[in-house]
Amino acid sequence: MKKLIKKATVLLLAVSMVLASTSFAFALTPPPPSAEYVQLRAVVEERGGVAEWDSENSRIIIHYNGDVFIFRMSSDGAYVNDEAINLYFSIVTNNDRAYISSVDAASLFAAIETEQVETEQGPFDTTKATTAAVVAQLMEQLAIPGVTVALVDAETGFTWTQGFGYADTINRTPVDETTIFQIASVSKPMTAIAVMQLAELGIIDLDTPIVEYLPAFSQLPSIAGEGNYRNVTARMLLTHTSGILASFIGYELVTYNSHNTNVMQYFLDRLAVNTMMHAENSIYQYNNNGYVLLGILVAYLTGNDNLFYDFEYYVHENMFSPMGMTHTSFIQSDALIPYMARPYDVEGSQTELVFWNWGPAGGAISNAHDMARFMHFILGGGVFEGRRILTQNSINQMLAVHDFDFSLAHGGMGYGLGFINAVAMDGTRNLGHNGTVIHYHSGMNFDLEAGIGVFVSTNSASALPAAGVMSSIILQTAVAEKTGNVNIVLPVLADPDAVEIEMSAEELSAFEGLYTGPTEYYVIQVIDGVLNMIIPVIIEQLPSIPLTPMSDGSFDSLLGRVWFTNVNGTDVIKLGDFGYHIIGLKADNMEYFVATEDFITYYVGVFEARPVAGEALLMTHLVYGVDALGFATLQSINAHGLNPASPIPIGDPAWDSFEGGEPIYEVDEDGVLISFRVLGMDFVRVE
Repeated sequence: MKKLIKKATVLLLAVSMVLASTSFAFALTPPPPSAEYVQLRAVVEERGGVAEWDSENSRIIIHYNGDVFIFRMSSDGAYVNDEAINLYFSIVTNNDRAYISSVDAASLFAAIETEQVETEQGPFDTTKATTAAVVAQLMEQLAIPGVTVALVDAETGFTWTQGFGYADTINRTPVDETTIFQIASVSKPMTAIAVMQLAELGIIDLDTPIVEYLPAFSQLPSIAGEGNYRNVTARMLLTHTSGILASFIGYELVTYNSHNTNVMQYFLDRLAVNTMMHAENSIYQYNNNGYVLLGILVAYLTGNDNLFYDFEYYVHENMFSPMGMTHTSFIQSDALIPYMARPYDVEGSQTELVFWNWGPAGGAISNAHDMARFMHFILGGGVFEGRRILTQNSINQMLAVHDFDFSLAHGGMGYGLGFINAVAMDGTRNLGHNGTVIHYHSGMNFDLEAGIGVFVSTNSASALPAAGVMSSIILQTAVAEKTGNVNIVLPVLADPDAVEIEMSAEELSAFEGLYTGPTEYYVIQVIDGVLNMIIPVIIEQLPSIPLTPMSDGSFDSLLGRVWFTNVNGTDVIKLGDFGYHIIGLKADNMEYFVATEDFITYYVGVFEARPVAGEALLMTHLVYGVDALGFATLQSINAHGLNPASPIPIGDPAWDSFEGGEPIYEVDEDGVLISFRVLGMDFVRVE
């Protein structure tokens, strides 16, 4: 580890010296097409300079080593010791802060950069450098406009926040620690804390059925007749084991222009006419509706007016305000919207801001400054700056893996009370929570032994695979830099000298099965004594891929090395020479039906979502089809641009039941399905 840190430090110094060598070379090289921005005052003051704001003339005056720099707001003109120069890019302002392009800063402040080279390495400098490199790479690869990062060390009180890229590419507004992002399901730990506070006060008991506190709550048994809502407790809701319907996809979950503050009011009515998914406390299944229900419980027991505002008022008064989280809220108010990073679609185009109306499950907004405080509170055992907000016992319960009363085989998935606590597929401990909504993706991770927390958020639909990766890598690097311990399982390396080996058909049959991935699925099958991988969605182009067993435990194939292994009780397929990239998880005990003639005649086709006026679309199309193996399939086309396809499990779709318990659908004179409603969203056949 010391060698790793030393190498990274040398790289940092080399970069700094390259920057230092560009002193005032404005005419020697053409300007780049764009540049990242850094806060002007911070660049100077962190290195011993003095920055003064001249309000009368709207300019910043900087004194450093006897030199005087003058910058005017929104101008590309500047002065160095009364000598006029032109900058590559104009000075920009945001929230009373001035920013200079990194290109101009490197050229103007060469002496300052040289001074940085000569200073001793500071706390987490290697982590900061790694963060900059990883974030820059992923931003470029995935066309992510902006990223915000917060890193804290609770043992020393250390806090580092950094913005990368832009909150607004059109107006060239950079991301900084005050820039607000929608943090999605990172909201769930906040909702869980509110519930735990009520439990500490004796207002609720986590193991008492919530119907005793919330009499209006009810839900029908599952299609199989399983589940009794009267047994559902707060602990089950906190751990995603309640069995209630997991998510609605319509019902004004998301709207344009403003919040619909009445949605939470009639949430219970809509829950009551739908069925549970399965028996309570029998299966772990991630459940957004459960957290909305918890938020309603908090609001109902502490407020007296509107559930939407009552929930926000409670968390503001009992959580956000005591911790000085001034820009964190479950409401996108007019006062906070100007601070928000603008949203971008998968094509990189700025799009319209949406409003999440079921906040307790994923509607919070926050920034790096506030989330750093939140992480200090968690790592501080419920205390922030000497003020106790939650007991250490409650924090311990929330972070520990819950002891389920049933077998949990979810690929290492474990859940506390509002926090994920699991061994990730790469072997790292994943403690914290990730979050994803249409255009924003976030990750928050902790290492309790090292006392370190990391938060990352992005503002683009294209960043879906990136936020969790960023937070994990930053955390691992920070822990390694602080302790010398690397909390990862080294990837398996394929042996270049491996040779083919013989395996019997019986030995090969142990790998057979259906493996589901994020966008497609795989059938592993022994055919004429040879193990084959069949990818049904592309079978016409590549009917089957023979897998040849090798002496290093891998299988050779046209796709490269393929590995079958078990991660925390779940059989998985990994791809590549390093055996690192997981492409599928084995779907044990899952039955799928072969498409019948009726399914092909009446269902197969493309159905377009038709939202109510003002409602934003999470899912734009549903495509029913048949794969080359004859499975009935369903593909969802959604706003993220990640459009998974999967075989359809046995059982009917979760039709709504508002009209006398009858499914809501429409067929033509030949019985062909032309429209239907599922979980609050209307779909109409277009092909």
